[in-house]
Formats: sequence, C-alpha cells, structure tokens
Amino acid sequence: MTASSILTSDAQIVTLESELSDGSTLTLTADASDVEQTVEQLRLILVGASAAFLLAAAAALVLVVRRSLSPLESMTALARDIARGDRGRRLRPTRPGTEIGRVADAFDEMLDGVEGAEGAARAAEARVRSFVSDAAHELRTPVAGMQAAADTLVRASVDRSERERLAAHVVREAARASRLIDDMLMMARVDQGLVLERMPIDLGALVEAEVERQRIRRPLLDLGASIPPTSVTVEADAERLSQVVANLVDNAARMTGGVGPVRITVSAGHGSARIWVTDQGPGVPAADRERIFDRLVRLDSARNASGGGAGLGLPIARGILRSHGGNLICADPVPGLGGAVFVCSLPLAAPGGGGADVAGSAVGGGLAVGRPAPGGPAPGLPAPGRPAAGGVDVAGSATGWPDVDRPAVGGPAQDGGTGSR
Repeated sequence: MTASSILTSDAQIVTLESELSDGSTLTLTADASDVEQTVEQLRLILVGASAAFLLAAAAALVLVVRRSLSPLESMTALARDIARGDRGRRLRPTRPGTEIGRVADAFDEMLDGVEGAEGAARAAEARVRSFVSDAAHELRTPVAGMQAAADTLVRASVDRSERERLAAHVVREAARASRLIDDMLMMARVDQGLVLERMPIDLGALVEAEVERQRIRRPLLDLGASIPPTSVTVEADAERLSQVVANLVDNAARMTGGVGPVRITVSAGHGSARIWVTDQGPGVPAADRERIFDRLVRLDSARNASGGGAGLGLPIARGILRSHGGNLICADPVPGLGGAVFVCSLPLAAPGGGGADVAGSAVGGGLAVGRPAPGGPAPGLPAPGRPAAGGVDVAGSATGWPDVDRPAVGGPAQDGGTGSR
C-alpha cells in the first residue's frame, strides 16, 4: 500500500493505493481537511473540559481546606480574646476525631490547665498576702510589748524590782517573737520541700523519748504514753517526727491549761503506723477540724487558752508528716470525754529494716529512757480499762482514759480518714 498527499489551495487530498490479489489496484481518495478540523475541535473541547475540571477541583479543594482549617482560625481568634482577658471561651470542635479536632481538644485542655493554674496562683498569692499580714500582726504584739517595757526601763525613776519585772517581760516577749520567727521559717521550709534524713525508726521508742523530754519541760502536765510491746518501725527523719510530737503535745497542753491530761498512743495496722494524741480540753468543732491546719488560724478556745500559740504548730506538723508520705487529721473525740483527738499516720517500713532505738540514750538531764523488753513491767500505771497485753504503758497517772490503741468500729479509717472513735 502506498499513500500520497496532494495539497491544493483550499484542500489536502490524500490518496491510498493498494494492489489486490487479482492484479488490480484499489485507489482511495479523501479530503483530509475535514479530519483535521474534527481533531482540532476535539482538542479544543478537551482543553476546555480540562480547564473547567481543574477550576472546579481547585474551588472544591479551597473549600475543603478552609473548612478543615476553620478550628485554627478559631484558635487564633480565641488566643487573641484570651490575650485581652477573656478566659472562659473554648473551641469545643464538632469533629473531634480529625487531626485538627484533636488539636482543638488539646488546645481546650491547655486552656483549662492554664485557667486552673491561674486560679491556683491567685489563691496562693492571696494566702501569702494573708499570711504576711497575719504574721506582721502576730509579731507586732511581742514587739510592742518589748518596746513599751524598754521605754519604761530607760526612765531613771523605775525602782529595781520594777526594772527586773520589765526586763523579764522583755525576755519573754523576745522569746515569743523568736519562736514565731522560727515557726515561720520552718513553714517556709515545709513549703519548699523538706530535706529528710530517713532511717529506720522505732516509733514507740521515739514517742517515749519525746514524752520524757516534755515531762521535764512541763512538770505540771499529766502526760502519758501507751506503746505496743513490739517494734513499730517507720522510715523517717527522727528529728522531724520528734518535732511533730512536740507540736501536738504543746497544742494539747495549751488546750488543757498546761495540766492535761494528755494521752499519746502508738498503734500499727494495715501497712500504717499511727500516733494518737488525745486531750480533755474544749475540743475542736467538726466544722473547724480541717481549718485548724491553715496557717495562723486559732479558734476562740485557743485564743482564750493560756499562752496561746501563733497557729503554726499544726500546719507544720501536717507538712512534716505529708513530706514523709503520711498525714495528720483531727478526728472525732472519744465519746463521753470530749476534747480533741489528733491522729498521725505514717507508712510502715519494709520488713527487715530494723528500727533505731532512739530512746536508749540519755534524754535531757541524763535521764535514760530505755525500751523494756516485750512483756516486761510497765514503768507507769496501766490505763484503766486496758487489757494487760504485755505492752509498755508509761502513763504518768491513771486518768480514766478508754482504750485508744486502735480505732473502734466506725473510728478513724486506716488510711487517715476521719470517723467516730
């Protein structure tokens, strides 16, 4: 087959010639301009359709992208509103399962955290301001007393007895101010995080030693302690725990006019060691049993008590115990007796740790307070109503206290919760 093309002024003639089997020749002639015109038309249609499709696709893509990114625009607007002080708005995406939806959810969670942190910071700032104001008020009293006494002392007309009385007053007020400053510094250390020198401690021996110190310090106070016959071992800082016991005894002594009776009991169970400090003072109203652990809080009964403190002893004691992983609560009073019941809880040490006998050395003035062997004789009178279990009872006198060695049914929970005793 052969092909040939003849181009004229107005047409293009295409000729195809093919020789058949019988020797004849088949010739086909056609005008190619019509074919080219049709192809050109098809090309234009294809280009136009492609352009229209691309435009439609681009428009659809823009809509989809804008719709998908609309939470980002909302985030931008919300961030600007927050910068202007509006903290309450949230994105709350309608399609949380998408990538942008998850980002919006995370943004809302971040805003919740920021708002909570801001509220906590404001509350902390308010507490700091209140603490500084209250501390200044507490310090002003002894400082004013010292100033008044000093002004009187400089007068030449003051006789010797009056001068000695005023000098003693200055010493007392200076000691009071010093104690308050020491408590404030201790409270600051508790807030910053105490550095504890932990070691295995026999809690019963520690309480015995502190009881003897307090008896030497307060000879008029009827103070007793009931200690179990077996060792109650905790991993703790002995000096800090002694401070906790001292603060609780100091609080109980003030509430009972310095004479008691005050009972301290050590118990253990369910993985926790507990120290119970019970007195027969005016007690703590149920509504105030958590508030008393705020700083510089003193109830009316505490203000009326002789030698009222500044209201830092209980917060310091709770802070020390919490730094050990324990807690301090004010529980319900013993039925029929009233007064206040404070319960310290601490996690027991792992078995095999062995407790250091902190009561085996001389305590104050060379008085040895060694721990009697289990089942040995009690150096003090047993508490009335307590079964003779071979435990050590170092109560100074019989005071008619019921068994407070373990919580009664409905009593303070083993995990430190409050309840009836």
